[in-house]
Amino acid sequence: MTTVCPWWVCCCCKIEPVRSHGDNPWAAYAVGTNQGNPASMNVGNRSMRMNNNDLSWGLGTLVWTTQVHNYAPRLYQCHSNAADRQALFEPYVQYIQWLCRKWEQHWNVIGIELLNEPVLGGMPNLKRFLSCRRDLFDFYANVMDSLGKSDPPIRAPLALEDGFGSLGSGSNFMKVLSMIPISSFAKEKLKEWGEKNQLILSIHWYPSGGTLGHLAKVTVEQYVAMGKKESAELMASSPIWVSEFCMLLPEHTAKYLAEFTNAGSPCTTYWQYTDTQYTQSFGWYKYPPEVGRRSVFSRRFFHGERSGMGWGHIHNDHGAPVR
Repeated sequence: MTTVCPWWVCCCCKIEPVRSHGDNPWAAYAVGTNQGNPASMNVGNRSMRMNNNDLSWGLGTLVWTTQVHNYAPRLYQCHSNAADRQALFEPYVQYIQWLCRKWEQHWNVIGIELLNEPVLGGMPNLKRFLSCRRDLFDFYANVMDSLGKSDPPIRAPLALEDGFGSLGSGSNFMKVLSMIPISSFAKEKLKEWGEKNQLILSIHWYPSGGTLGHLAKVTVEQYVAMGKKESAELMASSPIWVSEFCMLLPEHTAKYLAEFTNAGSPCTTYWQYTDTQYTQSFGWYKYPPEVGRRSVFSRRFFHGERSGMGWGHIHNDHGAPVR
């Protein structure tokens, strides 16, 4: 795992670069090394865990890795390459079809979201980077085109996110990445599915800007209006869904749920942080015993006084925060 940007770009843009530990940091749990089951590398390898966590996502570490910037445009273009279509696109469509059939069996499932916070990558190739949002919507369009050929027809609504879960006008950064317009084919499919009432525009609300810079400091009312505008332009005015935001205290969560509703969001859901006493980890997961025994991290968690749900702080062996 390496950072795609040179060090001076990381400094200027406040991107936390990839960190590693030891002389051979990626050997543990890697394929062919006999140093642990590769299926557990994300949680077992020390260097992976230093970079692959929620805090690192927010600091930009994961978003600006060479691996992500290589893989994101390849994933979004996999429908147009014969080998990748067979290896990636067709299995993905089959999985979405399976989820859509599950939707038909459960009245309480609203829809199927295709991707969560899709990263726009392609660096250091600037042209590929600037084209990545267009590629993302082409990917969506080809998924919809394939689903449209299903027999019996797919009736489940699909929830789509713009880059990073933001909006094309969500910030100056997103405006730059939206300079290359999406294709006419993508516009056609979005309109078609929108007019069938089978699209939802899913948006995330993290207004601090942060390292990603994917959302400017706009008000709730402004952001909901921006979402409705993008939906009207691309998705035949499909409903918007504020699918993720985070407040640490329950009363603040309730306040913003009300604000989004009053601003015109027909559906709003919030990011629920974990009961860390139950999971003994930073999220809704538990490490296998063999990984826990090899863990190089200790954890100290801050809990909201009333909710018992909290934001985790990961510390290293010496008690210093892992930034």
